[in-house]
Amino acid sequence: MLKLNSITFKDDETGKIIEVNINGSVTSDQDFTSEEYFYASIFAGIVMGGGIPVLADFTNQKK
Repeated sequence: MLKLNSITFKDDETGKIIEVNINGSVTSDQDFTSEEYFYASIFAGIVMGGGIPVLADFTNQKK
């Protein structure tokens, strides 16, 4: 059976990949800032808790 292990984010400008694992750890292929850590953690929590439509609403409000 497949289980969710992590959620991966990619920065369009830099190509940096940040992965948020279910156990709470955040990893990246490059160094990341505290702001990137914060947003990756928040977005992953929103996706796991409310799904993609909630994440879309959140990012639209931020603009």
